[in-house]
Amino acid sequence: MSKQKRPLIVFTKIFPGQDVDQLIESAQECGFEGFDLCLRPAFPINASNVTSRLPEAQKRFLQAGVPIGMISGETNLLSPKEPVAEPILSAMDLADIRLLKLGYYRFDAHKQDYWQAVEAARRDLDGWQALAKRYNVKACVHTHMGMLACNCAALMHLLADFDPRWIGAYIDPCHMRIEGEPFTTGAAMTRKHLCAVGLKDVTLSRVPKNDHGSAAHNMGVLAGEGMVDWNEVFPVLQEFQFDGVLSAHCTVLNYGKVPPEQHVDYIRREIAFLKRKRDEFLK
Repeated sequence: MSKQKRPLIVFTKIFPGQDVDQLIESAQECGFEGFDLCLRPAFPINASNVTSRLPEAQKRFLQAGVPIGMISGETNLLSPKEPVAEPILSAMDLADIRLLKLGYYRFDAHKQDYWQAVEAARRDLDGWQALAKRYNVKACVHTHMGMLACNCAALMHLLADFDPRWIGAYIDPCHMRIEGEPFTTGAAMTRKHLCAVGLKDVTLSRVPKNDHGSAAHNMGVLAGEGMVDWNEVFPVLQEFQFDGVLSAHCTVLNYGKVPPEQHVDYIRREIAFLKRKRDEFLK
């Protein structure tokens, strides 16, 4: 396993179809230190085979020094009563993987009552807390624009009073920038529950809208070339004694229309930048 205290792992959404051997090769080729494993239908390890495949895969990743640091479930993995919920947590426990990213609670302000939506999500999280405690796994919710947990302030409406041993906050400076929430303030609000940080960048621009203007965002940029202030992000994490997961998303591949033959170069560049910032500020 990597000796780095806070290994920089990569969200395997950018590697659809790659099997265990190919993922190990990608990690060694691109310089990252482990995996945020995308546990979704189009990927070799998914909810239908997690019981048999996940523990063995983790053994091989550990042998290669690039372990799975967390699991990202399907975007609709919201209820602990789903048939796949307990098998996923059981397999994670066997594989000694302790962090699960849940799906996204969608919210339509025109059709839903906000506080009723919060209470419904909290009922789910109460069930996740019981299940997580049973398997010694933490379930976390990711801040994401346009969702119920669109920023850290909204996220804490969901997480308040839950036990941070079992329910965690996964914050994202890119989405926080889009939502206009200062990273330091958001990190302070979630500090007790903070267990993971998603690493990606974004640019914002003015676009015309009728007879005035609006804002557009673009996540198809390399980390360091957007508007996230990484010289704020990493020092704040150090100040708050963050000891959780750092998950690089390399979204430039999803949104930037990078030709496949250039993917490795772009991933290397992003990982090198993020590792440099981590090593500069996280001691």
